Amino acid sequence: MYTVASLTKEDAEGVYTMVKEKGSKERRKCYIDPDKVPDMVLKTSEYGSTITGLQTCDNPQCVMCSRSKAMDRAEKINTVLEWVNGRHSGQWSPYFVTLTVERQADARTAVQDIQKRWRAVQKALQYRYKGRKLAFSRAVDVTFRPDWISRGQCYHVHLHCIVIVEGVASQSEVRGHIVKAWKGGGDYSIKVDEQGQDVQEIRDTSSLAKYVAKMGGLGLELASSQTKKGRGGSLSLPQVLESIIDGNTKNRRLYREYLDMMKGVRTMSFSKEWNELLKAAKAAAAEDAAEDTAEEKKKGYELVIPPTWWAVCISMQSPLVQAAYLYNERLHDTPYMRLLERLLTIEPPNRCELLEKWCGGSLKGWHLDAFAPCQH
Repeated sequence: MYTVASLTKEDAEGVYTMVKEKGSKERRKCYIDPDKVPDMVLKTSEYGSTITGLQTCDNPQCVMCSRSKAMDRAEKINTVLEWVNGRHSGQWSPYFVTLTVERQADARTAVQDIQKRWRAVQKALQYRYKGRKLAFSRAVDVTFRPDWISRGQCYHVHLHCIVIVEGVASQSEVRGHIVKAWKGGGDYSIKVDEQGQDVQEIRDTSSLAKYVAKMGGLGLELASSQTKKGRGGSLSLPQVLESIIDGNTKNRRLYREYLDMMKGVRTMSFSKEWNELLKAAKAAAAEDAAEDTAEEKKKGYELVIPPTWWAVCISMQSPLVQAAYLYNERLHDTPYMRLLERLLTIEPPNRCELLEKWCGGSLKGWHLDAFAPCQH
């Protein structure tokens, strides 16, 4: 992984990067404004943490590239839910829906099945609540049972969705329509039972927003300390990756097969109506901000990483963003974040060791000037 700034080049015509045309192996020069080349920035917010300014692959299953998208998705979900449950409480009926099918040997087949079932659910709700607005957000989640590969039941693919119905809609009524359409909407001879389907009224918006967003890829799963664990012997994707790091070569093959199966799968989606609600929520928030300028909303934390620290921070990206989220958003430890800022202003020979200690919390209590002797 590289920073965008490190991939820029310069010739007589200006600053450029080499880009590959879609559907072609040929690369061409793409000239850019030097002032718009992004810095490498460590960012945290209530929705998670990430490092921006890096070249990314946009794969939702990528350990390194999925965090920033998950943060944006969590904010998109939370903004709408707060608006619906806040000033418009009683005018909308929001529900958190989990829909499952039986375990499969092929994750791709299971995904195709649940996509067809989800379309049936949408059509059923649109028919039942004709004339009302309906908004959906949907995330694909997968857990693993490597010990059940021989039984053909390794992959448990399911959906986490948020369904918002305009007006009053009872939980029992909504559940009945959803479950009926889900059970009858498949086309791959995959069994579905009513017990595995869950519809709950939404109350806690922020934690739910993070949960749904991170299910659409790794996202906050790895970027925060809220690492999801599988149930009943199942493994989440982060747990599979951890087992590979610990030397489990069988799970390495499982991970590769899984990535091949999930190639091109859209793991997170929002309906057109959801985006319309988001625009309305942002417009209302802008009005509130104009009326009440005295109240300042917390905007998180940003730290520009200097070029001398790029390689170290990239190599330790995962522990760094987790630690930054913990100390800034959870513990609100401002002095310790300032210590990180001070650390990045110098060039000690043992950068990796010091950054690792900072992430682990063992530099707490150090005076800022303690790093000065470490310089060449």
